[in-house]
Amino acid sequence: MRRGAVAATIIACAGALLLPAGTVLAQDIKLPSTLTLTAYDTGSSGFNIAVAVGKSLKDKNGTDVRVLPAGNDVARLAPLKANRAQASAMGIGTYFAQESVFEFAVKEWGPQEIRLMLSVTDCNAISLGVAKDTGVQQIKDLRGKRIGTVVGSPALNQNAFAVMAFGGLTRSDVKLVEFSSYGAMWKGMVNNEIDAAIASNISGQVKEVETSPRGIVYPPTPAADKDGWARLNKIGPYFQPHKSTCGAGVPAGGSVELPSYPYPIFMAYGSQPADLVYNLTKAMIANYSDYKDAAPGAAGMDLKRQNLTWVLPYHEGAVKALKEAGAWKAEHDAHNQKLLKRQETLITAWAGFLKANPPDDKDAFTKAWMAARKTALTAAGMEAIFE
Repeated sequence: MRRGAVAATIIACAGALLLPAGTVLAQDIKLPSTLTLTAYDTGSSGFNIAVAVGKSLKDKNGTDVRVLPAGNDVARLAPLKANRAQASAMGIGTYFAQESVFEFAVKEWGPQEIRLMLSVTDCNAISLGVAKDTGVQQIKDLRGKRIGTVVGSPALNQNAFAVMAFGGLTRSDVKLVEFSSYGAMWKGMVNNEIDAAIASNISGQVKEVETSPRGIVYPPTPAADKDGWARLNKIGPYFQPHKSTCGAGVPAGGSVELPSYPYPIFMAYGSQPADLVYNLTKAMIANYSDYKDAAPGAAGMDLKRQNLTWVLPYHEGAVKALKEAGAWKAEHDAHNQKLLKRQETLITAWAGFLKANPPDDKDAFTKAWMAARKTALTAAGMEAIFE
């Protein structure tokens, strides 16, 4: 061997010895040349985080990532279902798709085999942002106010109803105003068409309202109010009390007790190849330092902040990456198996329901499915949650 080659080999080996244990090198991650993700509208925190993650995949792994903005949950999931996109930075519509409720309780959808990779839990929260000029200080003060909803987006709408329930309000206590998309709804806030709308308090659209003449507040949902939280969780079981220390409506250096859940939720269908999901999850873990400061909320992708016993199961490829990172434990696997069993129960119930010649009328179809769904889950010893 030539002297130069020997020297190069020694230097390479020495460099390898200096790498910290568990270090993932770019060449250890095998991703396709292009990936397509869907996300919330342009300017939303979910879209911004997806773009930041995509840039890191391009810079570190040479993968071009196309992020497709979509105004509702159906539009975000449709490209994944059709295998035109590999993953999505979704919201809680991910859960509704698994459960086949609301917009997913129709013949074209049914229970979806949703799988998690990583998600974001940061200093922000997800609740009803209220125009400051309304004078609203508590959730109960929203009685009679105009609340934004989005066509085809059960996540946004259900979240709004859940937060309203904290204040003892139902949809009949407010004036619901429909919009075509999340972005259009928040434009409606700026234009004084509505008084409140659901969003992460670090969303770009929320920032726009905050700096507008209307201003914005996020009425608190104190954890000490057990009755309020019982009402909220009956509608949104995925919410948890959270001390928000950043974002609109939070005083500098202070905090506000608000509801939250992971958002965005990086997910894929169970049918996506385990190797692809493994490498994508592995890359997001390895590239964390490169994107964590690139978008508000991206720091919440930290491995230490992952909720590994939440309401949705993890993809087997993601589990492999999480195990290698030292985060996945036996209790997580046990919980995951229960969630996979829930999905299996729902999918089996759906197949049986379709074979029983359900009604063609959309409303009658949904009503019949919800009854069949409850029967199947109850028989399996599982909570129906949605009635």
